[in-house]
Amino acid sequence: MQSSTYAAVKGNAAFAFQRRSFSNLVSRSATTTGIRFSTGSYFAQLHSSASKAMGAKLARAENGIHSLSSVKARSVRAQASSGGGDEEEAIPLRSEGKSSGTVLPFVGVACLGAILFGYHLGVVNGALEYLAKDLGWIVSALLAGATVGSFTGGALADKFGRTRTFQLDAIPLAIGAFLCATAQSVQTMIVGRLLAGVGIGISSAIVPLYISEISPTEIRGALGSVNQLFICIGILAALIAGLPLAANPLWWRTMFGVAVIPSVLLAIGMGFSPESPRWLVQQGKLTQAEKAIKTLYGKEKVVELVRDLSNSGQGTSEPEAGWFDLFSSRYWKVVSVGAALFLFQQLAGINAVVYYSTSVFRSAGIQSDVAASALVGASNVFGTAVASSLMDKMGRKSLLLTSFGGMALSMLLLSLSFTWKALAAYSGPLAVVGTVLYVLSFSLGAGPVPALLLPEIFASRIRAKAVALSLGMHWISNFVIGLYFLSVVTKFGISSVYLGFAGVCVLAVMYIAGNVVETKGRKKEEEHLLISKPVRLILLHNGNHVLRSLFFIIGGGLPLADLWDKFFEGHEGFYSIYVHTNPSFQEHYPETSVFYSRRIPSQAVYWGTSTMVDAERRLLANALLDESNQRFVLLSDSCIPLFNFTTIYDYLTGTNLSYIGSFDDPRTPGRGRYNPKMYPQINITHWRKGSQWFETTRELALHIIEDTVYYKIFDQYCKPPCYMDEHYIPTFVHMLHGEMSANRSLTWVDWSRAGPHPARFIWPDVTDEFLNRIRFTDKCPYYGKDSENITSSKCVLFARKFTKETLEPLLRISPLVLGFGP
Repeated sequence: MQSSTYAAVKGNAAFAFQRRSFSNLVSRSATTTGIRFSTGSYFAQLHSSASKAMGAKLARAENGIHSLSSVKARSVRAQASSGGGDEEEAIPLRSEGKSSGTVLPFVGVACLGAILFGYHLGVVNGALEYLAKDLGWIVSALLAGATVGSFTGGALADKFGRTRTFQLDAIPLAIGAFLCATAQSVQTMIVGRLLAGVGIGISSAIVPLYISEISPTEIRGALGSVNQLFICIGILAALIAGLPLAANPLWWRTMFGVAVIPSVLLAIGMGFSPESPRWLVQQGKLTQAEKAIKTLYGKEKVVELVRDLSNSGQGTSEPEAGWFDLFSSRYWKVVSVGAALFLFQQLAGINAVVYYSTSVFRSAGIQSDVAASALVGASNVFGTAVASSLMDKMGRKSLLLTSFGGMALSMLLLSLSFTWKALAAYSGPLAVVGTVLYVLSFSLGAGPVPALLLPEIFASRIRAKAVALSLGMHWISNFVIGLYFLSVVTKFGISSVYLGFAGVCVLAVMYIAGNVVETKGRKKEEEHLLISKPVRLILLHNGNHVLRSLFFIIGGGLPLADLWDKFFEGHEGFYSIYVHTNPSFQEHYPETSVFYSRRIPSQAVYWGTSTMVDAERRLLANALLDESNQRFVLLSDSCIPLFNFTTIYDYLTGTNLSYIGSFDDPRTPGRGRYNPKMYPQINITHWRKGSQWFETTRELALHIIEDTVYYKIFDQYCKPPCYMDEHYIPTFVHMLHGEMSANRSLTWVDWSRAGPHPARFIWPDVTDEFLNRIRFTDKCPYYGKDSENITSSKCVLFARKFTKETLEPLLRISPLVLGFGP
């Protein structure tokens, strides 16, 4: 089954929704069509335009929609949308019961990498004057190594796993610290710092990645921000370690050498730490994933989480992304958000403020450099600790906006304290206040949030490399700023530079408000959908009392929209379109497109869960509002029509049968998915499997949405590897309404290649010979409305798994082969 089913990739089983009445659901859909029904008056109006029998069926259907969430608690926050239809944010279902496992010790082990990150950054500050007069290369070598390490970390984490990468990372960290501690020349010191830089670069990529992947949803924000907290603690530890230098000039060797200890502890600790279950599932190592989940969350969560991760399709439907994939249209938007956050973090001036803090404090009468550094470090630690407590309450985006806003005001205060004559008498204290407020503001959001947010918004397929790329941007911008900062200050003055930093902070606020999404409380398997692949489900149906409807399931856009526009061209009035979309998605179809402004009230839906069937029933419910809609066809974003509009229209309206694939599969993927707990309502002889791409009559559609019995059974007992969308409707129709179905699908899919997914077609595949083989591949019975059984050469009307690249050749040959187009 294709992963684009209601979700951009195979989603997890974490989301559920509160009960929604059919009357309320369809009444709110009027925002799309321009008709407004009140909840109380809907059925009265329906009765005025339809028979009492039909009203009774829809009333029973209302009960069916009520039952969609009777098994599990579901909650939805809804607000009206000015664009037509309601926007709804789904709240994830949290697992009940106390976990017997714990992630805290393993987060603590990972945070050794964060401590080393901060320690290696801070240790050189106190030791430099005891090493030589000009050791700029020592500082630059660390940043250069960190840049290399940040890019390397993602590839290593993908290839060897998270824990093994930590162990590999300990090698340059330990060797680098040892070389620095024993160096007899500047060259040896530079090599040591370069290796240490590679180590902290890798740490900067994998520490937040590992913590984010093993942390429970409810506390992932707090645990994720611990990374930044321990970086701050590492910096503070380096400052404290420098205190004996004044009495012992050779103490700097001990300062560098002590870093070997946590490096060794990191390697040993990761030998006992569980691998990321997400990475293990991605590699197909389900047995090891079960053991890791048992250790992290307790044995009672094994079944639930293995199911969730397996259904999220991490690594099963697509190979790992390459570096160039990050710049594709599919991922570039979300990747650019990650890179931009780290770019804003550095361009906002944090390093400049820390660099000048000693001078600022001296101007206020604080002569001790150690005291000044300690005050800045303590402010950073305090702010990060506060951020940890607020991360899962206020949310990531709110903290980012608050943080950059506070940084802008603090920078403005710093700039004015240097230039505004009216403040000259108070310039010292104001500069100190501005510096402390800036560091506090930074540590509340701009510091900890990007490293936490990035693993949350990136799809599993690109997560490690995208995090590495974003952190690479961090280190490159850090290096460039360090290289040119003094020159810029010399040319323009520190006040103007501070004012420029304030402007960058304002730009950051504007960018974050428009591009960053909130991930608080969301499960990781769905968060990347918020940016990278908005989910759209489209229902097309007719008007003017003609008898045809089409459903399209679309993941991340409709790449073949131009082809479908040509397909419908000239048949206006014989169809209308409804769009079911991810609540956060903003569509941009041109007004001339048949898909423009056709949105219904929508909820997020994910592969492998009952929410997929909920969406199908929701679409049917909306379409049934119009009595002239008589037939409904479900398709996906990769589908194409194999004939012109008239041919397909006549084929569907010329028969009374529905076309729902339903067959008895004795293998594991068939009967093997049957749950004996469904007995006696559903027994093994009833069990059927079929394609979700169905075509149904109005009468059968009513039966499907009014079902309150079998839906509940499937919702409760059909859990992966049982997939409700493959079994519920085929089994339901076979048991109760088999005489209404032709028992085959009208959508062609190529399963000739081995594997869990059908073949995908690209540009070279699109030829007239290939399309004609599909169009006239077989003979099949066709039952007309007069019950006449004829043999037809048209057995399929649609074909699936055509990529975006096939649009141009399809448009070129559609007039000759498919019978429509230019």
